[in-house]
Amino acid sequence: MEPLFSLQNLTYRYDGGDTIFQQFSFSIFSGETVLLTGPNGVGKTTLLHIISGLLDKGELHYQAFYKGNPIQLPDMRAHLSYVTSETVMFSKLTGYENIECFRLLWKLDQQYVRKANELCSLLGMEEMLPLPVDQYSLGTKQKLHIAIALARPVELYLMDEPFNSLDRLSRDRLAEWIQGDRQHAYLIASHVHQERFPGSRIISLTRPNNEDKIEK
Repeated sequence: MEPLFSLQNLTYRYDGGDTIFQQFSFSIFSGETVLLTGPNGVGKTTLLHIISGLLDKGELHYQAFYKGNPIQLPDMRAHLSYVTSETVMFSKLTGYENIECFRLLWKLDQQYVRKANELCSLLGMEEMLPLPVDQYSLGTKQKLHIAIALARPVELYLMDEPFNSLDRLSRDRLAEWIQGDRQHAYLIASHVHQERFPGSRIISLTRPNNEDKIEK
């Protein structure tokens, strides 16, 4: 079976600094959840930034393929949605207004709004949607951030430490949602919560002087 996305022979080093990846290769298949693990500072967030085309500094070499076709990583932005570790929203607008802003930004229809609201309900924060985001707790902001990103109709979702600010029930519900979704691929960077995804493939990152290893 052909991978949904494949990144081959990735080499990346900071400007005048350390090499983070050396000839690193990675693939993910449709319907698959892959956990990206490793100690802090090993490059988990950097890899997600690279795949999403957001990294604009340093020395970068790679070959990338989407559905078997060569692609430049900045062009992957049209095919993925990224739950970053920091929430990105309009703080003076309500939750509903934030969802509508992202709908307009991504030029989507009302189905996007329905799915975002469904995810907000799943995560137990729908009662907060009429309020301005600057009145939200850190965990509630994270819930809205996740709902906005996962409602986007793409085939690949990147998630950077999505569970950190969530309560236990929301962590369980989000993990169940992801595990029940067999139509999309998820690449989740997290140094904990592996037990929530039994049977998922784990990629454990190490520094380039050690081998990057894949565990089943």
